[in-house]
Amino acid sequence: MLGLYTFSHYQISNHREQLLQQQQNLLQNIVTGLFSEGQMLKDTISMPEEVSYGELNNPNANLVGIVCNQDTKAMLWRSRSASHVDINGTACTRLVNVMGEKVSQLVTLNIDGIESRYGELKINKEPVIIQLVQLQRSRNNYTTRYVIAVAKDAQDLEQAMMQFKQKVLRRSVMMFCFFTALFYLTIHWSLSSLTRLTRELKSIKEGKRDALSKQYEPELQGLTSALNQLLHSEREQKMRYQHSMNDLAHSLKTRLALLKAVSDETNSSNEAINFALNEQISQMDQIVHYQLRRAVSGRQNITGKPIAIAPEITKLINTLDKVYRHKKIRFVFNDPNNAIFFGQQDDLLELMGNLLDNACKFTLSLVSITASFNKVQGLTIIVEDDGLGIDTAIRDKILQRGVRADSSGGQGIGLAVSNEIIHSYAGKIEIFDSELGGAGFLLHFPND
Repeated sequence: MLGLYTFSHYQISNHREQLLQQQQNLLQNIVTGLFSEGQMLKDTISMPEEVSYGELNNPNANLVGIVCNQDTKAMLWRSRSASHVDINGTACTRLVNVMGEKVSQLVTLNIDGIESRYGELKINKEPVIIQLVQLQRSRNNYTTRYVIAVAKDAQDLEQAMMQFKQKVLRRSVMMFCFFTALFYLTIHWSLSSLTRLTRELKSIKEGKRDALSKQYEPELQGLTSALNQLLHSEREQKMRYQHSMNDLAHSLKTRLALLKAVSDETNSSNEAINFALNEQISQMDQIVHYQLRRAVSGRQNITGKPIAIAPEITKLINTLDKVYRHKKIRFVFNDPNNAIFFGQQDDLLELMGNLLDNACKFTLSLVSITASFNKVQGLTIIVEDDGLGIDTAIRDKILQRGVRADSSGGQGIGLAVSNEIIHSYAGKIEIFDSELGGAGFLLHFPND
């Protein structure tokens, strides 16, 4: 853009100089003609009333010619086109002053002893192009100097420059559009490979292809090769996880089936124990299938369905009330607008089961669960207890695998798994100090 502006400015300046040179040549020829038509007498120059250059004889012309005595500043002759100039006025005084002064707008030439000046000036606030020539006549040790001036209105020059500027502007706009289009096409062509790479990565994410193609420029082959190696390593790792989960599931399913068979053969009089045992075995079987499904497909590929929060929380409260019967925990569950979770039931049970189990482990006597939902903000769940709370220094760390908030013998996995489930649904988890005195966990799931 800067180069285009500089080039346009150079064109305009150069064109103006050319026009000025043409006008200077014209005025110089007119001055030469006037000089040849004049007759130098003892103390003056005699000029014909009508000169050969016809435009000077036209009273309405924008070209004038004047001859002055430089010493007396008297006007000796004026062309018919200069009839509006007062012969006894100050015109010659001003011309003589211009001839004698160094005016920056004028160029001074000295050829064979004849001094000449030309250029642009403003006379009465009107721009004119002027040519001044000084003549000297020496006789009997007496020198007389004369000034021949020819001036032309610069309106034609300015009009020609305006037309040329418009032409240059149109040309510059066309060049700008051309180079902009060329630049766009160049960028589009140079980024086409990256666009294709993006499409192929999206296809890999959607499961439509397994690896990137090899038809890339040498500059990108290193990147695509590294990405293909990474994808291959990830698939192998996923396959190992899948095999491990399959082995685990197979082993557990066999033993769970055996355990269920044994429980069915126990004394039928103890039906309550058998019912509770079968219920726990069924839940363990569901967990095995859930973990197996996660290993195969991952959470992001499981379609979420609306699940009511209240029945699942109630089921977890009943189970935990039996597990922590010795602590006599009081559970408070608030669900004023029938909150809904959009996802998998197994995810909700594992997420809330870990959080509630953690709350029951550290509470003194009270665990509070509050759920709220609206179509704009989504689902919010708050779990609070009246225990000792969690130190602010480790609140971010306990959401990582293997980090525990105490020295109890746990593995530090529960909260990390809950955190992973929350983030898989683009949610967030915050730990805060509860008004009950212990720790509070705030879960938010956007309604996307």
